[in-house]
Amino acid sequence: MKESLLTGVFGAVALCGLMLCSALAAGPYDGQWKASTSYTQKKCPGGDFSVTVADNKISGVFKGMRGSYDLSGTIAADGSAKGTFGRAGFTGKFSGDQFSGSFPPPEQACGMARLEMQRSK
Repeated sequence: MKESLLTGVFGAVALCGLMLCSALAAGPYDGQWKASTSYTQKKCPGGDFSVTVADNKISGVFKGMRGSYDLSGTIAADGSAKGTFGRAGFTGKFSGDQFSGSFPPPEQACGMARLEMQRSK
């Protein structure tokens, strides 16, 4: 009886330890984000989409007039982020509940391409 009680106690302690480690692994930017793309030339349409950040990894899918584009990347300890958006790369920086970044436009005529995000409340 004492042995099974000790086994149960040690199991509970081990489970709590695993839960604590999981909580510590979470990144400061984890959660749901609302993302938007925009271009300096208005003839190129931007749009909004949802992004998930978990354990310093970024993922989302933009569905636009020209198709769907996967967004994926990683976040460094200082909040800087980089990854891919469709076939192109993106870079930017998280700060609090905001992200600001850029990516190459699909066409030169679109002008500069921006990627902005705000943490969903």
